[in-house]
Amino acid sequence: MATLRGTHRRAGLAAALFGLTLALSGAVLSIDPLREAATTGSLVAPTQISVARLAQAVSGQLDGVERIEKTANHTVIAHFSTADGFGRMYFDPSSLTPVAAPSEGPVMGFVKRLHRSFFLGGTGRATAGVTALLMLVLSVSGLAIAIRRMGGWRSLISAPTTGRLQRIHLLAGRIAAPGLLIAAATGVFLSLATFDFLPAGGDAQPDFPIIDAASSPLEILDIPALRNVSLSDFRELVFPYPNDPTDAYMLTTSTGSGYIDPYTGQLASFAAPDFGARLYETIYLLHTGQGAWLIGLLLGFCMLAVPFVIVTGLAIALRRPKSPLRGVKTVPASSADTIILVGSEGGSTWGFAAELSRKLAAAGKRVHVAEMNDLAQQYPNGETLFLLSSTYGAGAAPESAGSFLSKLEAFDPGNMRCAVLGFGDQTFAEYCRYAVDIDNTLADRGARRLCPLAKIDRQSGQSFAAWGRMIGQAMGISLDLVHRPHTPPTTQLRLLSTRTYGESVQAPVSVLRFRARGFGRLPRHAAGDLLAVLAPGGAIPRYYSLASNHRGGWIEICVRKQPGGLCSGHLCELAVGDTIDAFVMSNPMFKATRSSAPLILVGAGAGLAPLVGFLRENTAKRPAHLFWGGRDPQSDYLYQDELTELEASGRLSRLTTTFSRLEGGGYVQAKLRASARELQDLVTSGAQVLVCGGQAMGRDVRKSFDAVLQPVGLNVDMLKQQERYLEDVY
Repeated sequence: MATLRGTHRRAGLAAALFGLTLALSGAVLSIDPLREAATTGSLVAPTQISVARLAQAVSGQLDGVERIEKTANHTVIAHFSTADGFGRMYFDPSSLTPVAAPSEGPVMGFVKRLHRSFFLGGTGRATAGVTALLMLVLSVSGLAIAIRRMGGWRSLISAPTTGRLQRIHLLAGRIAAPGLLIAAATGVFLSLATFDFLPAGGDAQPDFPIIDAASSPLEILDIPALRNVSLSDFRELVFPYPNDPTDAYMLTTSTGSGYIDPYTGQLASFAAPDFGARLYETIYLLHTGQGAWLIGLLLGFCMLAVPFVIVTGLAIALRRPKSPLRGVKTVPASSADTIILVGSEGGSTWGFAAELSRKLAAAGKRVHVAEMNDLAQQYPNGETLFLLSSTYGAGAAPESAGSFLSKLEAFDPGNMRCAVLGFGDQTFAEYCRYAVDIDNTLADRGARRLCPLAKIDRQSGQSFAAWGRMIGQAMGISLDLVHRPHTPPTTQLRLLSTRTYGESVQAPVSVLRFRARGFGRLPRHAAGDLLAVLAPGGAIPRYYSLASNHRGGWIEICVRKQPGGLCSGHLCELAVGDTIDAFVMSNPMFKATRSSAPLILVGAGAGLAPLVGFLRENTAKRPAHLFWGGRDPQSDYLYQDELTELEASGRLSRLTTTFSRLEGGGYVQAKLRASARELQDLVTSGAQVLVCGGQAMGRDVRKSFDAVLQPVGLNVDMLKQQERYLEDVY
C-alpha cells in the first residue's frame, strides 16, 4: 500500500502542470465534434442515403468534382478543380445541399496546438505523451488506493467519510477516473504511434484493375457498387480522371477500399484494412470524440474534474510530513533537554530512534530528534545527547551523518551526558566502526558519558531493550524499549533463469535473474544498487549487489551459497518460476561516475556481478579495465561468455583474470601489483577504482593499490577523498 501511495504521489507531482494543461485543453476540445456536427447538419449519421445518390447530387450542383469525403464526424466535403486551382464545399448529409464551412476560429486552433504539443514541436508532443502516461498511472493507482482504503469496488459509490480535502479529492477522482483512464490510455497509444513506436496500421491498398473501355460508362445512379453502400458506411469516393477512359472510381468504406469499374459498375478489386488500422481508428475516436460527439462530451465532462484532483492532490502531498519520524512528537532544539541525533543510510536506524523518542517523551523528557548532520554548536537546555548511528561500507559515515564529525569540532557539549549506540553486522570487520569513531571523538573533546559505547548486531531487538534498561537506570527512569523491525514494501519477483557455478570446487555460486511477478513492475534500480531479500523465516533482509538496471526488464544478482546461510541457501535452491519477496536499496556510494575517465574494476568471486553491470552500462565505451579472481576456470568462471562479448564490443578494454586453484595461479591483488605501471598511468589520468568482494580481499586490494601508487605520490585514502576509490565489500 505504501508503494502504491508513493507511486500515486510521484505520478501526481510529476504530471501536475502539464496534466492540468492537457485536461483543461482536452475539455475545451471535447466540444469540437459537436460544434462541427451542428454546423454541417451531421449530428446524426444518415443511413437511408446511398453513395450513388450523394455523388449524383454533389456532381449535379458542382462542376469539376474530383473527390468526396465524409469525416469521422459525418461532415461531407466535396473537393473540386477550377481554372484557378482547387476548392472544397461542404454539404448537409441529410438534404445534400451546400452549407457553410465550420470555422475553427483562432481560439480553437490555439487550444489544439497547446493540447498536442504545448507549442514545443516534437519535444512538446513527446512531453504530452509522457504526461499522458503519468496520468494513466495516476488514475490506476488512485482507483486502487480508493478501493483498498474503502473496502472494495462497491464502496466507490458510497460517500467518503475522510477529511474535507480528502473528500474533495476522492469525489473529483471518481468523476475524473473513467474519462482519465480512456483519455490517458488512448493518448499514450497515439503518442507512441506518432513516434513510430507502435504501428498505426497501413491503409488498404487494392490492386488497380484493368478497365475495358469498349462501352460507355454508366451514370452514377446506375452503378450498383455505389447504390449498395449507405452514407453511414461511406468514407471517400475518388472520381475517374475525366480524360482517361481506363481510370476507375475508388471507394473507401468502413470495411475497406476498392476500385469500381465505371463501365460495369461492379467492384473490381478490394482490400480490407489491417488490425492496426482498425485499432488506431477506434483509439482515435475514443480520444477525440470525432465520430462520436457524445463520447467527446462525456470525456470533456470528466476532464473538468481533473483540476480538482490535481490541486487537492498537491495540497495533500505538500501537507504530508516529510520526516522519517512521522507521528513522533519532537520539540525545538533550543528548548529540548534530550537530543537524539541519527546517522542512517537505509533508514532502519530511524525506527530505533522513534521508539527511544516515544518512550523518553512518555517519561516526561522534552525530546528533539534530527539527523546527525544537523548537529548544533550547543543545546542551551540540553542534559542528555543520544547518538544513534550505523556504519557505511568499510567504516564510513552513513548518509545522514556525512558532515557530523567536522561539525563535532565546533560542538560544545557543556554539561550534557552523551551516549553512543552503534548499529551493524558483527560479521563485518569494520563492525560499528563509525560509532566507535564518534565515541572516541567525544572522549577527546572531554564529553561526559551517560554509559559506555553500545552496539546492536543485526538490528537485535533484545540488545536494544537491554541498552534501554541500562540508560534508563543511568537516567533514573524506567525505559522499556520495544523495537519492531520495519522493512520497506517488497516486490514479489519470479525467478526467470538460474545458472550455477563452482560446485566442483565446493563453492557454489548462482547467477539469478528475476522478473516482476504477473503484471507487477520492477523496482527502479541500477548496477551497484542492492537487492534486499527476505528469506522465509528470516526477519532481517540480506543484501546482494545488482548486475542489472531497470531498463533491461529484469533484475540480476550473483549469490555465493554460504554454509548454513538461511538466505543464500534459499536463493541457490530456487527453481525457475519460484518467487521471492525483495526490495531495492539505492547504493549511491558505489556507482561509476559519468565521465570519460577510465574505470578500474576489481573483484573476486560473486563480487563480479555489479562490475559486469557497470560494463553493460558502458555504452559510451570509456576505457574499462577489469581485474577478477576466481578459483578454477573450469568450474567458476562467472560471466565468461558475456565478458568476451563485452570485450569484443568495446565496453571492456582489457580483462585480467586469475584462478587460485590453478598451478601458478594466485589472487587478484597479485595481478594488480604485476600491472603497476599501467595502473599508475590510469590513476594519474583520472581513473576511478571500484572494488567489490569479500572483506579480506578488499583489505589486500587496498594494500596493493597503496604499494602501486606510492611511487607517483598517491594512496587509497587520497583517492577516497576524491571519491575515486569506492568499495562494496562484505
